[in-house]
Amino acid sequence: MGPGRTVLPLNEYVGDREISSRLSIRNVTLVDPAGPTDSGYAKLRQWVDDSLDSFKNDLNNLLFPVFIHLYLDMISMRRENEALTLMNQYKEDFLEVHASEIRQIEMVRDISNLKENQFAMAFISNKYHLTMGKYAFDLLIDFLELNGMLKIGKIVNQYLNIKVFTGKMSEDIMDIGLVGVADFDFNKKPITSGVHYISPKVEELVLTEEQYKYEYLDQFLGILKKKKMENIPPNYERIPLPSPSASHISSEIDKLRDLAKRMNVGKHQMPSICCYTVHNTFETLCCSDYSPDLKLVALGYTDSYIEIHSLTDENLLKLKQSIYLKAPEMRTGKADDARDDVGKGGAACWAFGPCLCCEVLCKQAVFAFCLAGQHNSYVVFGHIL
Repeated sequence: MGPGRTVLPLNEYVGDREISSRLSIRNVTLVDPAGPTDSGYAKLRQWVDDSLDSFKNDLNNLLFPVFIHLYLDMISMRRENEALTLMNQYKEDFLEVHASEIRQIEMVRDISNLKENQFAMAFISNKYHLTMGKYAFDLLIDFLELNGMLKIGKIVNQYLNIKVFTGKMSEDIMDIGLVGVADFDFNKKPITSGVHYISPKVEELVLTEEQYKYEYLDQFLGILKKKKMENIPPNYERIPLPSPSASHISSEIDKLRDLAKRMNVGKHQMPSICCYTVHNTFETLCCSDYSPDLKLVALGYTDSYIEIHSLTDENLLKLKQSIYLKAPEMRTGKADDARDDVGKGGAACWAFGPCLCCEVLCKQAVFAFCLAGQHNSYVVFGHIL
């Protein structure tokens, strides 16, 4: 226990003060029709609030269990209206620390709810542990005696287990809470979880389709598999999954791309960003997109103009006419840092894709063109309103 500190159970300490007869009031009825509606709780609350700071912390811990037992006692005595008034008037004092407990107790509106509510029955069946300094406990007992608060006195005697200490309180005696509450703590149930993993169908597409080969998604899948073995998620076979739709597969692949781009950030590894401002758009710029290597940006305007800008020192080359497409040298013509194109309607969205397969299906509302740089070429898809 350490020098200068003594811990005594409540019954032993009360016996030393020869006031056990004053607290042994188990046979005294809790119902006091002549007493105030809140059974003196408002007076106790005000007294605690006016106490010295050196005692206030110990005494504040007393208010929550007393409040709960007064509420449950009113419910058991079929005084529902008074209980509801007590709850609405003082529950704000405890929401910051005991919000979940208050929500469960609020569900008890009549005596039938009281018997069905496990948390309420835990309060009635078990003692609430508190630690309190010797002087704070002496002040509490004197206050209850002088004001004749028999109901609160019985709650202290019957439902609270107060450990009285002298000297400085240490962590080994800071025992506050309801005995047996772990049996009713639903948040402590084990949860089967693990690393987010994509569906088998998406994995098959990423590993077999040529279009994902150069995005290195297969390497990231290997990293996810390794983490999956370390943190085993629920078995996919436990619940049969529906066949994934095309939109679901596309969403999963986009999510995989996003995960592959993430990086660890710390005080020794801070990220850097580049911001670009487009001037003189006159509120006509409606969409934009960056190329996968972050070297190009595409801008779409409501007046059907499409701009492709180079973000590096590599200039863009003019598109070749169809009669020259078979020429082996693609890099002919004057290079510029930006190119314009014109569609048939206002642009809605943009998307870059590696120019690995030049078979592009162009419908009435979709167009595509190939953009060549000094080291890379891209297929740019533009969706038109």
